[in-house]
Formats: sequence, C-alpha cells, structure tokens
Amino acid sequence: MKFVFKFLFCIFAMFLILSNYSFAEAAQKKEKWQANLGGTIPACPAIGSDGTIYVGDSDTNSLHAINPDGSTKWSFLTGGFVQSSPAIGSDGTIYVGSNDHYLYAINPADHSKKWSVDLGGVITSSPAIGSDGTVYVGSNDHYLYAINPADHSKKWSVDLGGEVHSSPAIGSDGTIYVGSDSSSNNFFAIKPADGSTNWSVDLGDAVKSSPAIGSDGTIYVGSDSNSDNFFAINPADPSKEWSVDLGSSVGSSPAIGSDGTIYVVTGVKNGIVIQRK
Repeated sequence: MKFVFKFLFCIFAMFLILSNYSFAEAAQKKEKWQANLGGTIPACPAIGSDGTIYVGDSDTNSLHAINPDGSTKWSFLTGGFVQSSPAIGSDGTIYVGSNDHYLYAINPADHSKKWSVDLGGVITSSPAIGSDGTVYVGSNDHYLYAINPADHSKKWSVDLGGEVHSSPAIGSDGTIYVGSDSSSNNFFAIKPADGSTNWSVDLGDAVKSSPAIGSDGTIYVGSDSNSDNFFAINPADPSKEWSVDLGSSVGSSPAIGSDGTIYVVTGVKNGIVIQRK
C-alpha cells in the first residue's frame, strides 16, 4: 500500500501546483508532453538542477532520466521494483532504492553506477541527504542506515523495531525523524553522529507516513491508527502538541503551505484534508 500513498501524494502535489492558478487559468493550461516509461510509476519524481526529471517504475525495474521536453535521456536497470523516490546530492549524484535490497548511487551524466550497497531488505523508503552528504534511508529489514557517499560504507545502522517504509526528514540541527511499522514506539528522533535514539514516541500504529517539519520545528506525521492518526510533535519535548482523527489511516507525507496550512492525503477515503496550523 505504500506505493499507493506515494502515488496519491504525487497527485496531491499537482493539486498544490494547480491551486496557484484560478480555475479559469487552469482550464487554459495544455499538456506539454507525456512519456510512456513502460510500467507503473509508484513514487514521486525528483528534478535535477538542469531540469532533468528522475523517476522509477515497478514494471521495468528501472530509474528513468527524462529531458524537460519529455524525451528519455537514459534508463538505469535495477534488480527489482523501484518504489523509492530518488534523491539528488549536491554533486548531482542520484540515490535511489530498489526492491532488490540495494541502494544505488548513479552518475547523472552517463547513468553509470558509482556504487550500490545491500541494505538487507526491500527499500521503499526514499533517501534523505544530510548537510555533510550522508545518505539516510530505511529498509524493510527494520533498520535505518547512514551511508557514506564517498565509499558507500555504513556509518551506522539502528534497529527501529519494524519495517521502515517512512522516508526520513532532517531537522535544522541534523536530527533525523523517521517512522517504522513497530507496534509501539514507532516514531523516532535519531542523532546523526552515531545513530543513537534521542527519543521515540508511540503513535498508535505503524508509521508509514514521511514526516514534514514546520518553520518552527514542529513535526507533522500520520499513522495507521484507527483513532487519532495525524500528529503534531514538539521535537524539544516529544509530547504530542495535538492529534486529530482524519477518518482513516494516513500513509502519505504532509505538505506545509507558506501560511502554515497542512495538507495531507488519507488512505481509505483518498481525500485531501486541510488542517490549519
């Protein structure tokens, strides 16, 4: 189901883009192009500094690089579904996970493989990149990993007690926030230096949602709980500032508007829910 939530969030992101226009303006917009990538696209794309669009698919097991005119620049074959959204390093290196258990680092110029590292389980979590270039990514083997981009060595790994579908978010102080499928204490604040847990909280059920961080540091994240399933968390004191029941599980990642409005997609209803800050 994780790929469904990612797909819904991509659609939701398009809604946010279109919301910048009036309906009359939107009606005048025409499709520029479309590209047939040969398979289902379960994750959101990433866009390079030169406008190249990078996105994976779960039928051809490939990461695709698409030119801004819609033509295919190249495709990089992995050994499994690509449900992870790619992340782009400061030097342009593309990092993406695959169901074949590997995290790949790909050269954008010629799609050669810089390196790959086996992380022990299916990777649907999307990588996050720290200010020092460290790549953080979760795996279904229950671990969050910190990978050195220079030589793909593992700086550290930490067991989060359940599969890690949630993509990490990084706070202004470098703290890594991520959820897991653990039945208890399923949302974590991790120290970047050594992977030790700063704190953890129980959000009622598995956390597949990827957190978003507000301008004041507040963390917003959803869970699969049948009761309260969307939370605002104070990182200094990991008590829940507030929580709300949105009527179904929340596996998508929230987005935060410039006015502090929080946008999130729910699971069963597939609806767009807006909560004011």
